Amino acid sequence: MTQAGHLPDAPVHALASLETARDRFPDRLVINAEPPYEGHGGTNLADVQRYSFWSSMLSGAGGYTYGAAGVFQANDRDRPTGNRPDGGAFDATFWDDALLFPGAVQLAAGQALLRELHAETFEVHPEWAELSIRPGHPAYPLPVKAFAAGIPGRVRLIYLPLRWYHWDGPEIRNLEPGVRYEASYIDPESMQRYPLGPVGSSDGIWRAPILPHMHDWLLLVSVVE
Repeated sequence: MTQAGHLPDAPVHALASLETARDRFPDRLVINAEPPYEGHGGTNLADVQRYSFWSSMLSGAGGYTYGAAGVFQANDRDRPTGNRPDGGAFDATFWDDALLFPGAVQLAAGQALLRELHAETFEVHPEWAELSIRPGHPAYPLPVKAFAAGIPGRVRLIYLPLRWYHWDGPEIRNLEPGVRYEASYIDPESMQRYPLGPVGSSDGIWRAPILPHMHDWLLLVSVVE
């Protein structure tokens, strides 16, 4: 179990800890047990939750513990700021309101997708996808790279963090010869799917179409049944 904390760069520390733990304990599951809690101190909102969750789960994490302001501190209407000995409070959100934070709903939908795809059998393959960043264009505050995992010859799931003023689709690499794939973009906020049709490649490389709109995205590439 790793603990990345709640500062803005917590997802970066989580990935570093995940890599270290997987190297040290290759036969064990590694859980991102304390990522940045949603709404903690008024920060770490739904976009950070999506980045933290998908970057962890597609980098080899065996589990993820979502947390939220008001829940960890057990705020209720009779004890609005918990029961800290120093009298201070991180947050004023009540626990039953925090259960319905947007990130909580979105990560639950993400978990359902991972179960549907049998992600417990996934392998990590960062080499499967490449994002290009146009010079001079601002990037998201967290590192912008593609996070990819899946089952070779069966399914690939790729998370594409937000890139400001950049709608180009990623380059998908190392496609297996003779495998018939089809692809869809998935909005990780709403889980709406945007079918892209067959994946065509003669050299193992496929450039995904332009993104539906400026956002973070999932790209699902799966075999044609």
